[in-house]
Amino acid sequence: MLGQNINRIRKVKNMTQKDLAEKCDLSARTIQNYEQETRYPRYDQMEQIAKALEVSTSDLLMVKGNVELKTSELFLSRLSDEIEEHEWKISDLEHSMRIEKDKLRWKISLLKEIERITGKTHIDVDDTIIGVPEEEDVPFDDAEDYSI
Repeated sequence: MLGQNINRIRKVKNMTQKDLAEKCDLSARTIQNYEQETRYPRYDQMEQIAKALEVSTSDLLMVKGNVELKTSELFLSRLSDEIEEHEWKISDLEHSMRIEKDKLRWKISLLKEIERITGKTHIDVDDTIIGVPEEEDVPFDDAEDYSI
């Protein structure tokens, strides 16, 4: 059970056997032997492993259900951090979309003002014809409030 717990917790922490071995001043082969339960660590080595994995020695010796609960808690904590990071990214994207929408509205109002002043519905700028879009051509719902 000890070897399975070391293996499971190490994987939850995204560590390789080599990473764990380096933190414990042991060889990767020794960690492999502990995980395969062909050898067992001395108590001082088990303390080093627990410290490197950021768990207690009791956690390393726990029965399967308790260790799975601990690893699930670690997984949920990591998942929660990732969700929070993505929420910030979404918020930034929404802010950028509001800015782009405001820019588009400004350009449309500018084109409409030019059309009103010149009486032209199309303006030729460097061989590019710019038309004043109809309201239904605007890809945004004007009823939504996108104020910054």
